[in-house]
Amino acid sequence: RYYTALKRRGVETELLVFPGEDHELSRSGRPRHRRQRFEHILRWLARFLPTDANMAEAPKD
Repeated sequence: RYYTALKRRGVETELLVFPGEDHELSRSGRPRHRRQRFEHILRWLARFLPTDANMAEAPKD
């Protein structure tokens, strides 16, 4: 539901599905899937987490 609501509102959204995994993926999922999930989180943080560099480029209010 959350994913669909974001998509309908035009929010940049991505849904990750790991076959055979459930909500325990971060603790008890397959090592390959756990690594892929973590790498995706790191890419998201690098892109969207505010830093001095990307805040300097942001338009001023």
